[in-house]
Amino acid sequence: MWVIVEGLDGSGKTTAIEYIARRAAELGKDVVMTKGIGSGEIGSFLRGKILEDEYTDEKMNELAFPLALMDCARVSVNALNLGKLVITDRFVASYYAYSKYKDADHPFRNKLVRNVEKYAQDLVNGEHTIVELFINTPINTCIDRIRFRGVSNKLDNASREEFLRINSNFKDYFSVSNAGREITNAGSLGGFYTQLNGFIDDVIDT
Repeated sequence: MWVIVEGLDGSGKTTAIEYIARRAAELGKDVVMTKGIGSGEIGSFLRGKILEDEYTDEKMNELAFPLALMDCARVSVNALNLGKLVITDRFVASYYAYSKYKDADHPFRNKLVRNVEKYAQDLVNGEHTIVELFINTPINTCIDRIRFRGVSNKLDNASREEFLRINSNFKDYFSVSNAGREITNAGSLGGFYTQLNGFIDDVIDT
């Protein structure tokens, strides 16, 4: 099974990934964690440049990000074929959500991303289940969290409107996704874990 976890910066995505991985391991699953931007040679190179704030060419990003996502798909499906449970930190939904371009404004980008989706599905070839998990967290909570997390990121000083735009894109994506599940992280860690346990029981412990 391939579990893809999506959500805004500060949504609790990392907490969810670590909790799911730990519980899955306790259930006897052999877990591999990958990153949409960061797995494979291309993804690792690109992620390093982004974190160093050295990669700001938007036109090149339109090519490089889909290539990095393809690298993630290749690494993830290779692990699936070895019998692993793969948990991925962001994939195509995040690419759509964080992009500055709407679908109608950038058909070339959308063709590339559709090719990524097809590439991933072709690799999976109906042999594995793909489940996307969206961590839906109030905008103000996300903003408060990233302001104090001690990590330098371009979004740290982004406006509330930018967060609203990105979250709206996530919701648009998951409104038409047949593989999407949603968990609300409203601030109660106990409540968050309860929902994650429900997801694990329904999807992973089967």
